[in-house]
Amino acid sequence: MGHWNYRVVRKVVDDEVIFGIHESYYDNDGNLEGITENPISIYAEENLENLAKEMGYIVQALEADVIKYEEAPMMIVPPIEEGVPWEEAKKELGLDKDD
Repeated sequence: MGHWNYRVVRKVVDDEVIFGIHESYYDNDGNLEGITENPISIYAEENLENLAKEMGYIVQALEADVIKYEEAPMMIVPPIEEGVPWEEAKKELGLDKDD
């Protein structure tokens, strides 16, 4: 089963370099399949502990290699509801079809 995580994405907009945290999706072998088009918004439901957990995932993103937006796979996916397995999300988006 594939997985997702947060990653820092570097993008050039009007000759200016900007960085954002994006959701990144991977296949079963760990190869990058796609990123969300837009950076995430930070929020958490229910309590501050959940927000701290989300922030921990963002810190992990800051420690990983930066993805260049221009070099990311052309499959750019919209954000998926939290808790939806990647394989199920691919089916919902029609991305589970073989080329």
